[in-house]
Amino acid sequence: MVDREHLDLFKAKLQDASPPEALLAMAVQLRDNGLGQPELYSLFSYFQQRLSPEDPRYDAVVDTMDLIESGPWAKGHGLFPSQLSSDAIPTDRVVLPGQEWGEIGVHGHAGLERELALEMGPGHPLRDRAGRALMRRGDCDDVLFAVRNSPEVALVHLTWTSSPERPGFPWTTVFASMLDWYDDVENEAVE
Repeated sequence: MVDREHLDLFKAKLQDASPPEALLAMAVQLRDNGLGQPELYSLFSYFQQRLSPEDPRYDAVVDTMDLIESGPWAKGHGLFPSQLSSDAIPTDRVVLPGQEWGEIGVHGHAGLERELALEMGPGHPLRDRAGRALMRRGDCDDVLFAVRNSPEVALVHLTWTSSPERPGFPWTTVFASMLDWYDDVENEAVE
């Protein structure tokens, strides 16, 4: 489990004007304050799983993870003297409490993306902005989509009509980022 103080610090650094520099400086500071390589990697992995690959900050997280791992991708600039062994790399996946959500692969899901494109009528908030499908809820027709060229994500309840819907459908909620969506899902589970 990741320390709450580290989570809050990380979220603050993501809001910095230059996340790549802010995250790298934070990683160095945490390392210098005694946070071990596996723990530091785990902290970054936690956020890497909670950001849409469309989010411009995603690359800053992944690039810093390469430096923490100190392997070939660090190109001699690793933050630790030796490469993090594959046995020590944390493989914990972020699990959503009380939900039936499942991740969709890195290439999205063409069927879900096609259905959304068919259902969006004029004026839909995702019209010409919908990106790939990221997550799908197994117990209903809710799908989380990336918003192209943006940190935003959109939760959409598909209707499966395969034709343009009336205004307000398919029901859609846009979140500022995937982090905000995760927070919303976790808060809902606590209620």
